[in-house]
Amino acid sequence: MDGIRSLLGQRILSGGRRFRPVIKLFETTKGVCMNDKTFITRAERRSVSLRGFALGPGRDSDIAVSDLSYGGCQIQSGDEFCEGEVVELRIIKRGAAAAEIRWTADGRAGVRFLN
Repeated sequence: MDGIRSLLGQRILSGGRRFRPVIKLFETTKGVCMNDKTFITRAERRSVSLRGFALGPGRDSDIAVSDLSYGGCQIQSGDEFCEGEVVELRIIKRGAAAAEIRWTADGRAGVRFLN
C-alpha cells in the first residue's frame, strides 16, 4: 500500500511509517481549533419534516419544522418572526417546547429551545 491521501492530496499514511497528521487539531473550551482558527461545534442536526404551530402573545402561526437538533431547529412559515421573540412551539403528535427566535430570513427562522 503506497499510502492514504487526504482530501487535499497529501500523503498522510505510508507503508510502515508512523501516522503524521497534515493539520493538527486540538480541543478548546469554545470548539475545535485548526491552524489557530476556532470553529464552534454544533449539535448534530437531523433533517425532518414536521408540522406544528408557533404560539405567543398575539401569534398563532402554522409552521413546518426542519433541521432538528437537541438545541433548536429551523422553522418555515408564511408569517414573519422577529429576532428575540419567544414562542411556544407545538409539534403535532410530538409535544411542545418554549423557544427563542435567533435569526430570520426569507420565510425561515432559526429557534433555540429554552427548556
